[in-house]
Amino acid sequence: SGQRWQRLGCDGSLTVALDGDTSQLLMYEHGGQSKGAHMRLETQLFKGRTCMQIRTDVLDCHVDICAPEVLVDFRENFDYQHV
Repeated sequence: SGQRWQRLGCDGSLTVALDGDTSQLLMYEHGGQSKGAHMRLETQLFKGRTCMQIRTDVLDCHVDICAPEVLVDFRENFDYQHV
């Protein structure tokens, strides 16, 4: 199973922190973390949270999702002259 994840690019170089209650993404960090390596987390991440997940077993699918407000702002400020 571990070899399968390595083939897919899940080598532990991506670290994410998620709010354990809402699954909100709190931290996204690409880096060369090796197994057993230490990492520093901002104490601000823990403020007001009862549960948090730190995961290194995820893949970056390169799909970015934004809030609906961002799409409205993009539509209103898009420069159609330079498409």
